[in-house]
Amino acid sequence: MMAGMWMPDQIRNRIDHIVIPLDISSSVGRDEQAAFLDKIEQLRKDTPCRLLTIIPFNHVVQRDQIVEVLEYEDVPTTWDVGGGTRFASVFNYIGRMDKCPDAVIVFTDLGCSDYGEPPGCRVLWASSEPVYERGNYSNRPPFGDVIEVEVV
Repeated sequence: MMAGMWMPDQIRNRIDHIVIPLDISSSVGRDEQAAFLDKIEQLRKDTPCRLLTIIPFNHVVQRDQIVEVLEYEDVPTTWDVGGGTRFASVFNYIGRMDKCPDAVIVFTDLGCSDYGEPPGCRVLWASSEPVYERGNYSNRPPFGDVIEVEVV
C-alpha cells in the first residue's frame, strides 16, 4: 500500500516443481526441438518455478541426460537424440519419484500409442503435431490436455 492506495505489484505465485519430459526420438527434428526449448524458456519467464526436472526420453528414459534446473539456472540446449518413442517409460519414472510434481508438461510429436499410467498430477501435452483421428487410430492421449506448439 502506497500513500493510502493499493498498488499492483510484481510478485507472482511460484510453482514448486514441474517435470518436463522431452521427446528426443528420431521423429522430432531440430526445428521442433528448438520450438520446445523456446516454449520451456517462455514458461519459465511467465511462470516462476523453483525446480524443473527435464527428462529426455525416446523409447526409454535417458537417465544420464536428466537435468534438474533451479529457478535461475540455464536450461541445456543440446541432447543426444534418436530411437523410437514410448511414453510409458516416462510415466513409470515419474510414478517412482519421491514426491509427485505439481505438473507434467510433455514436449513431443505424439508419435506413440504406449502411454502408460497417468501420474497423480496434471498433465499437459505440448505437441508439435495436431491431434487427429483416422479410422480406429487417434494420436489423442488418453489423459491430460493437449496444446499445439507452433514450429517455425
